[in-house]
Amino acid sequence: KQWYQRRVRDSGNDAGYWQALANILPKSHELKWDALLEGLQKYHGVLAQRAKLIEDTDKLQNQNSELRMLLQQYIGSRVNQDLQIPPTHTIPSEVLRDYAIDS
Repeated sequence: KQWYQRRVRDSGNDAGYWQALANILPKSHELKWDALLEGLQKYHGVLAQRAKLIEDTDKLQNQNSELRMLLQQYIGSRVNQDLQIPPTHTIPSEVLRDYAIDS
C-alpha cells in the first residue's frame, strides 16, 4: 500500500473561499486605506508641482545669468565711450558695482 493517498480537490466551496478572502479586511480598515490612497495621490500632485517649479526656477536662474553677462558686455563695450551720454552715467552706481564696471 502506498504511504500517501491521492485526494481529489473539492471545488464546491471555492466561491465561499473567494468571497471570504474579498472581505478579509474590516470596512473601517478599507476606509483608512482609501483615505491613505487619496492623501498620497494629493501628495504626489504637490511633489510633481514642486518639481515643475524647481525646473522653472533653474531655467530662470540660467536666463538671469545669461542676461547679466550680456548686460555686462553691453555696459563694458568700448562703443559706449563714444556716446555723448554713456549708459554708465544713467545707471545707478550700486548696479554698476554689481557688475564691477567703473563709470
